[in-house]
Amino acid sequence: MEGNLTAASSYLAHLPAILRQGSLMGRFLLAFEAVLSGRVSAPEGYTDPLPVGLEDALDSINRLLVPEETPEEFLPWLAQWVARSINEDWSFDTTRKMISQAVSLYHKRGTAEGLQEVLNICCTGSATAEIIEVENDARPHYFEVTLLISEQDPDLLASKARLVRAIIDQEKPAHTYYGLSIKYPGLRISNDPSLEDGYGPGVIVGVNTVIGTQTLP
Repeated sequence: MEGNLTAASSYLAHLPAILRQGSLMGRFLLAFEAVLSGRVSAPEGYTDPLPVGLEDALDSINRLLVPEETPEEFLPWLAQWVARSINEDWSFDTTRKMISQAVSLYHKRGTAEGLQEVLNICCTGSATAEIIEVENDARPHYFEVTLLISEQDPDLLASKARLVRAIIDQEKPAHTYYGLSIKYPGLRISNDPSLEDGYGPGVIVGVNTVIGTQTLP
């Protein structure tokens, strides 16, 4: 490696003595050691990190196959192994859970239980989804999904609704159809003098009062 003329590869120890004479062979083998072992010093003046050697890569390859540990950029490739498509609205944590539980979810695919489990994985934090099977001769193969969102942010409502519809369309049996009902915070009035937000008693729209379709406790 140019710029570090005194460096020598540790691979020299495995060569016959006649090949260890001089410095050329030691420097020549550094390139192979960097690729295979990766445990070499960077050339003088070289500031970028050296790539991981094949030995270290193979030692940690099992980590790539574990959804909870694999790097984020490796998730799409790992998802292909279990034939699991990834939704662009999923968080990385959601994607990891969907991949890790893909096999067990396939056993329940096409059932209300399986669809509910997928929705439980994807609807976290401020949103929950509930399936209601409707027994009605006039509307056979029909079910309803209620999406509860504890915030009134329009962007959040649109994102969650889009996510839930995509999941249902992908997971439901082809002969069924559904209705989606979205419920978000309803009328809530607070006049608590002990509020910690500095506003004190009183009703302030958007701060301690919201209007919507669902009354919060």
